[in-house]
Amino acid sequence: MKRILSLLLCLTVLVLTLASCGADEFEDGPAYSQKTDELGTVNVTLYIIKGDDMSDNAEDTVRRQILATTESELNTKLTVEYLTLAEYETKVTAAIAEKGVVVPVEEETDKAPSTEGAQHEGGAPEAPEAPEEEEEKPVPDGMIVLVHSSAFMDTISSTGKLVDISEYLATKSFGTLNNGQTIPTALLSAAKNADGKLLALPNNRVLGEYTYLSINKEVAMQQLKYSEDTLKSYNSYADTIKLRQDMEALGINPNLYVSVVPGTYATRYELEASGNFCKSIAVPTITRDDAFDSAFAIVNTGDDRVNERAMKIIYELNTNASLRNLLQFGVENTNYTVITEKDEVTDEIIYSNIILETDDDKYRMNYLYTGNVFVLDFCEEIGWNAERKEVGLAQNAEVIFKAN
Repeated sequence: MKRILSLLLCLTVLVLTLASCGADEFEDGPAYSQKTDELGTVNVTLYIIKGDDMSDNAEDTVRRQILATTESELNTKLTVEYLTLAEYETKVTAAIAEKGVVVPVEEETDKAPSTEGAQHEGGAPEAPEAPEEEEEKPVPDGMIVLVHSSAFMDTISSTGKLVDISEYLATKSFGTLNNGQTIPTALLSAAKNADGKLLALPNNRVLGEYTYLSINKEVAMQQLKYSEDTLKSYNSYADTIKLRQDMEALGINPNLYVSVVPGTYATRYELEASGNFCKSIAVPTITRDDAFDSAFAIVNTGDDRVNERAMKIIYELNTNASLRNLLQFGVENTNYTVITEKDEVTDEIIYSNIILETDDDKYRMNYLYTGNVFVLDFCEEIGWNAERKEVGLAQNAEVIFKAN
């Protein structure tokens, strides 16, 4: 009996160990499927709008560095096709027409009856035909395009050549993009078609705008005798009307001291710095147009493995600060430098700022077009800093989608 119990205990430990290994393998599995790995190095082109002030030298330098970096780290040669805003739509639509493949429409069809075991007229069974060997086709180049407006999205989606990205977001490899934090749920909802398909993945950035009730603090607290707690309780248009009526009853012109102001997170600080009490009375909302002000779409190549490599690039531009910074700022110590300040006691970095070069190595991109802004390093010159990131994340947590 003791031997049987010992054997059962050993088997239990073995099962638990195997289960544990299986869980670890799931968590630490490959970033993309094994079929994509079998392809080896794949070429992918990213079509994007470049900034107005970019030197040819800087453009070539960064393009080469991005290609080398993605080849070594992602087994994918990413070539960036920098285009001006004026030429962008014409060249991209031409490229889609030339290289894109229409996505097959899935239709249910009746299954054809099997001919296996069919008989000839003489009664002898007919041997099944051997399948023909298909010629191995060359691997096509992948293609990612920046979407910069809902009108352009309508144009390229009407070709039927865009890949449904929602299928990727349901997988382990790319599911973190669908967690509501990397990209807000409202933003993904705004980009989806009525049938649930997601033909372009929107780039996360500070979204929408608030509506603020702005009150002159001195008048409200000294003349109207309102406490700060009373002012904090005002959170609607009805409260705004009541406040204006109270001022009029005292002979105070409310137009001088009370206003409803639309704006972003920055507006609030500007109003408060001017001696006003500021309270949000409406949260940010976004529409489909907002979603497609900046998004990446994958053009179908006819090879799902290549399409998935393109998705891997988009994933990295949403999660990988190194690649994101490279596309946005270029090569460190060539196109930009970094200045830092450290805590004298802990030696930790307490301030960091990117300084962009201005001469032959001048590299400029619109930071809203190059991926998820929240993984980008700080650069005061483009208006991106720690304060804006912190408040932007809080703002995006409150944003809601409003259908057009």
